[in-house]
Amino acid sequence: MWKLYRSSRRVSARALAPIAVVAFLGCGDDTSRPDPGSPSEALFDATLDPGRSTFVLQRVPDPDGGNGAFLELVGSNLTSDPSTESVSLDVALRNSSRETLSGPAQVWLTRFSPAGAAPSNADLQEADDASFGFDYTPFLGDDQVLTPNETSGAKTWSFHVPGAAPFSFAASAVFGQSLAAYIEGQVWSDLDDDGIRDTGEPPFGGSITASAPDGTVSNQRVREDGRYRVPVRTVGLHTVSYQPPEVDCLCDVRVTTPNPLQVIITADQTGSPQSYPGADFGARVTPWAEPPRIVLTDLPPDQIQQDPFRFQEIALRGDLLVMTVGFGGCTIDHEFRLYMSGGFRESNPVQARLVLGHDAHDEKCDAWFVRTLSFDLTPLRRAYEAQYGRAGLVALRIVDPAGQEHSFRYSWTPPVEPNLIENGSFERDGQPTLEGWQVQNQALTQLVAGGAPEAGRFALRLEADWAPTTGVVRALLPAVRNGEVLRVSAWIRAESGGGGAIYLASQSWQSAPVFSDAQEWTQVALTTPVSLARGDSLWLVVSSLPTEVQPRVGYFDRIRVERGE
Repeated sequence: MWKLYRSSRRVSARALAPIAVVAFLGCGDDTSRPDPGSPSEALFDATLDPGRSTFVLQRVPDPDGGNGAFLELVGSNLTSDPSTESVSLDVALRNSSRETLSGPAQVWLTRFSPAGAAPSNADLQEADDASFGFDYTPFLGDDQVLTPNETSGAKTWSFHVPGAAPFSFAASAVFGQSLAAYIEGQVWSDLDDDGIRDTGEPPFGGSITASAPDGTVSNQRVREDGRYRVPVRTVGLHTVSYQPPEVDCLCDVRVTTPNPLQVIITADQTGSPQSYPGADFGARVTPWAEPPRIVLTDLPPDQIQQDPFRFQEIALRGDLLVMTVGFGGCTIDHEFRLYMSGGFRESNPVQARLVLGHDAHDEKCDAWFVRTLSFDLTPLRRAYEAQYGRAGLVALRIVDPAGQEHSFRYSWTPPVEPNLIENGSFERDGQPTLEGWQVQNQALTQLVAGGAPEAGRFALRLEADWAPTTGVVRALLPAVRNGEVLRVSAWIRAESGGGGAIYLASQSWQSAPVFSDAQEWTQVALTTPVSLARGDSLWLVVSSLPTEVQPRVGYFDRIRVERGE
């Protein structure tokens, strides 16, 4: 256990005196228990024993003496992952004094050494002095106090540590110092897509980030009941952003309410901030559908309706042009279409002018919405092949209503039969690439060195976190007929406890998955007739295995889809 002493005087959250120093290595739980005492503040040094994988805390004498009550930080489940440079620990608070400690309660961490180490899941962050806070108020129980010898619920502290090296920091605990105000809200599953929570619409998950005028950033994970509560300490304009969870399905999650929200925190008669209780967000899960295709037209750009919008991100992923756009209006359901205007322009390489059409339906509201759009460029590709040949390179140019231009080089090489997957080894010309693949969980997807046998230099790494959220990528399989037999194969390698799976799926059908959790490269395969309804698209899906406890990682390479007999 770690000792942490509470100061008997009131301490500012911005100027917390360091009262504990901790260092980590490996997964040991051994600590030296300091001699009992009651200074107003207590300091600790940390030492490591790499051979034993233990950390030891040693008391530093308090030069000022004091007579304060003390608190223990009870640590457990120390884990580290050198491949992701991460360390995590479950920490509870135990009242080792003879007095009752009253909430609210926060633990603040600062003075990290080396300086690159930092928490990755803190509830609060002071931007000016790199202090990170964990709010323990919800972990004190319904009575919001810790009686003598009572222990709070445990909270996971996660850290990113460059090189997964030993590190240290200073820590302070504050009881009874209220954060005064909160931004509160609820997140729900917007089943009818109207942006209003109706009776029977269940809660939904995700995470919240709130930015204060002074640069403080607060993070909260949405609770199981769909509610969240972000502490605030300053008046003024706060920006509240909602991040939906990545769900384990062939689907997308779309926010149906304005996101982010601009919230103004006002002061009461004493000058203290007042809470804001109505920062709500709706989210709708929609099945993955075939992306709309680009429209080839002879209309000039100025004759295509382009109500105002703003590009936030735009990327070319294989045959898909994926863009995130922001726009104003009353609802999120505006109509967007992608056009190629005026045919190919002769140059080296050939050029194509793209226009994103936007119909806002004459809405007069000024709510701000964000959507991610995907468009299939296959019609453009086929038009090029009919005019110039099968292999191709086209310089794409797309301009938004404000005149900002984006350029891309769209190239492809026809697959060599019998493999229907163009990029089954996740590399091209010796370089890693996800061309031809659509990514569902960007944060859980990575291309890494070290491919399968005879497969090249790189492999796909998919992770499943504790949410549980699985890493998923998929590739569209064109020109497959109902009843046709396909054989799918892949090489999979797992980190300890991890693994991966592959399967075929359409809007109405899914094959049985095949998977491997072996820690060496293993080939898996499935052969199945395809069942497609009218209008279905067929996808090959590659997924990490789900988890409830710890991150699980799978690696993939040499993926093939072949027509059977």
